[in-house]
Amino acid sequence: MSSENTEISKAFELFDQNGTGKIDPKEIKLAMQAIGYDEKNPLMYQIVAELDTPMNNKKGGVSFNDFCQTVNNRVPERETTEDLRKVYNLFLENPNDTTTTLASIKRVADELGENIEEAELNAMLLKASKAGPNLTFEDFVAIMTGNEKI
Repeated sequence: MSSENTEISKAFELFDQNGTGKIDPKEIKLAMQAIGYDEKNPLMYQIVAELDTPMNNKKGGVSFNDFCQTVNNRVPERETTEDLRKVYNLFLENPNDTTTTLASIKRVADELGENIEEAELNAMLLKASKAGPNLTFEDFVAIMTGNEKI
């Protein structure tokens, strides 16, 4: 699997909490943001529109293969560490913070209009973090790139 597909896979797994191999079409926007796309990016709107269909809703969600194929077909290049830092910083409550907390992730989800239960967000955070209840930049980069260390 290429590092690009590994990155997409990690984002997909983050939102496939029940392990069905599918994510809810409503979570596509969050998954896209997890791989570094700003919610105002027109490319993100195109991908969400392509995948958030009545057929995918009927099938119980978007499969990894469909998600991966759509993203790979539309995404010209992957982000750099600097780009990942910009995305990570969006989750920080305070620019001087060094970790992302459950409260900051909840704030971002609320700002995006995503109604995700705190318990579900906490489960995602604990799955993503290697060192307890907070997510470090290194954890974030590892998730996004499929690497253990930056």
